[in-house]
Amino acid sequence: MLTMKDRSFLADSDLPLMKGEKIMVTVEQLNPQIILRILNREGTASPIINEYNRNYITNPEALMDMFKMGRDIFNQKSLMELLPEKAKESIRNILKIMDALVFSPTSLKNPLFIKDYISNLGLLLEYNLMKNIQEDGDIKNLKPEEGLKGFLIKLSEELRAQGVEGNVADKEDLQKIVQLTKFIETSIKTIENQQMINISYKEGSGNYVLQIPILYPDGIRTGELFIETEKEGEVDTAEKRYHVVMFLNMDALGDIMVDASLAGNKLGCLFKFDDLEAQQFFSIFLDDLKNSISMLGYECGLLNCMTSKTIKETKEDYHRELFSDRCTINVLA
Repeated sequence: MLTMKDRSFLADSDLPLMKGEKIMVTVEQLNPQIILRILNREGTASPIINEYNRNYITNPEALMDMFKMGRDIFNQKSLMELLPEKAKESIRNILKIMDALVFSPTSLKNPLFIKDYISNLGLLLEYNLMKNIQEDGDIKNLKPEEGLKGFLIKLSEELRAQGVEGNVADKEDLQKIVQLTKFIETSIKTIENQQMINISYKEGSGNYVLQIPILYPDGIRTGELFIETEKEGEVDTAEKRYHVVMFLNMDALGDIMVDASLAGNKLGCLFKFDDLEAQQFFSIFLDDLKNSISMLGYECGLLNCMTSKTIKETKEDYHRELFSDRCTINVLA
């Protein structure tokens, strides 16, 4: 009998579990039954979690690579002809949700892009599983299509259930199926990396980090968003406070750091530029930005821009906070 919060449900396990033991799990499979994979147990350092940390450190661009390669892999006409109809439908849904996840002129129209990004990527898959159990006491109503991670898991299940690899005789076609299978597996692990980093980061400081794929004329690049929130009971105030820092690299403007804070209804923002000409160019638009903020119903606090030659160093400092012991570990060992 497993308990999540105050709800319990029956589960089968071949592993020896202790009564009252606390475990961390991730969703391994959704259909025909839900399979949970144990990541670590209370009081133990999980090699799996350490592996996620190493993956993130050694390849911080893994999520962007997934978006860059995904469209080419999923859009192969010759590959689609080899797949069963259910798998084709899953791929169409995956391509659609990947488009929604990229910050572009189209997604810019969505004022809740960041909020939707978190759920659309699948970062809340396990959380929603727990919430479903809390509300219904059952896991039967969990939707398999829970963000990109859920769609990828579903596609993996469909390919395995249909035995697609075993049904392909042509060597070249088989190579395409194997490439697809490996890409799906890697993509699921990449999203789980994002989940695990945020679990560790939140537990340590109550903060979050998001890697946002941004569409540029020459392709997709990373925008990193660090979100700091007050811990519950930390400050006795009715005004919830947020501190958000975003790092960007633009073609014409160069390296940019956006440092914003929100306290209640008061919004302040400081833009830092590596290049003086970029800072001078951007400063022209500050009055327009201030008016736009006011029109949205916010009180505008500090709103300024400046040059700084320490943007890269500041970004490295934020990365070091993700892994407080990073400097003491040989990640290549």
